Amino acid sequence: MPRPLRIEYEHAWYHVMNRGAHRQTIFTSNSHRDLFLSLLEEVTSQYQVEIHAYCLMDNHYHLLIRTPLANLSRCMRHLNGVYVQHYNRSTKSDGPLFRGRYKAILVEEDGYVLSVSRYIHLNPVSAKICHKPNQYKWSSYIAYLNKENMPSWLHSSYILNQMMGDDPRKSYLQFVSQGVDQITQDFYDKKQKGSIMGSDDFITKHLNGLSEQYRCAVATDVNRTKILPTPDIIMHCTAMHFSITTKELMKSQWGKKNTARLITIYLLRSLAHIPHSEIASYFGNLKSTSIGSLLLRCKKLAQLDPVFIQHIDQISLLIKHTAC
Repeated sequence: MPRPLRIEYEHAWYHVMNRGAHRQTIFTSNSHRDLFLSLLEEVTSQYQVEIHAYCLMDNHYHLLIRTPLANLSRCMRHLNGVYVQHYNRSTKSDGPLFRGRYKAILVEEDGYVLSVSRYIHLNPVSAKICHKPNQYKWSSYIAYLNKENMPSWLHSSYILNQMMGDDPRKSYLQFVSQGVDQITQDFYDKKQKGSIMGSDDFITKHLNGLSEQYRCAVATDVNRTKILPTPDIIMHCTAMHFSITTKELMKSQWGKKNTARLITIYLLRSLAHIPHSEIASYFGNLKSTSIGSLLLRCKKLAQLDPVFIQHIDQISLLIKHTAC
């Protein structure tokens, strides 16, 4: 069965989540949290996405995003990729940070976006970190209650405009204080959450636009072993297999290190479907025009050299277990 297809269209709404690999902490200091918020500001400018709510927990994050340009995948690749690079550099670590690709739930605008914002803002309360959501610093809830705390890149007007009464901020506080509604709670309590949240008509409309096999994948939300591994997971697992560091993996050398480099390029393309230009960017001395010939060389080696294909099989298995 294929991986769930990202449903992308202009002005789509998404609840985006990502969790640390093996539930590890992804924000070990306030400086990491500040960095992540600065990257949110960066992607709103660079990709013209709208951040309507966020919550940064110790080992995962939640975002409520609207994409006027239908570019969620590009935005999230940049956000997660740049954050991992800075995180690993600051902690002197050398491995995958996230458990895999982010989870993105397509959300129907009418009747559902408001409830998702409440669910996101109540996450610290649900986790018993605090008694009230306004006691938690690392979410957008405080900004919703007080415009003086509102960063310029955070969009609150859509949510607040849904509120009744003369004071939309006070109305939103009352709305959140009511707790998560049962329909929303039931959706998120499922072990395998759906990839679409909305009315039957909304779900049917977007499923009907997919091929039969992708429709099944999205409808059942296949497990993470079917989801594309991130580039840092591929690099980490390849380096681990060959008992070298990821820095050594990036260099052009003879012997096993060169084989490791070739296999990394092959897996970035075959497992993660990374474009040639992006693969080249991971290796400082490679041009995107060279990637095609290197991939052909890998395919020939896979056909002629049983040891080479054995390396690929073993690393692929390691990647599968790491991304779970």
